[in-house]
Amino acid sequence: MNTEKSPGFIRLSTTTIAEVAARAAVHIEGVRDDFERLLKAVELFRGEDALPHGEKVPLEAQDLVVRLRITVSASAPSFFLVAQRVQRSVFDALYSRLGIVPSRVHVEVQNVDWSDLDGRG
Repeated sequence: MNTEKSPGFIRLSTTTIAEVAARAAVHIEGVRDDFERLLKAVELFRGEDALPHGEKVPLEAQDLVVRLRITVSASAPSFFLVAQRVQRSVFDALYSRLGIVPSRVHVEVQNVDWSDLDGRG
């Protein structure tokens, strides 16, 4: 007879996951979105299936995909580098703060804020 007890499970709300992802992205130099806008721009998937707001995700989920749309500053030297830094920051934050290892973090540069070029662009 096995007397060992299971410690139970850990599940995380998609809301919590999205908040951590948005907070990780908001401070990256070249990102023009504020936290609230980034929070709305985070989409989570398990494989191909979109996860609704408030859904619970098991900590051990191997197929979590994060998609984040960002606006970058036109004065950023490289839009690609901004997106790459966001990607790395989101991945690292999800792992270090929540213990989640997403299978992918997709970053889409949705808009460019040309206003900071003061009419020079």
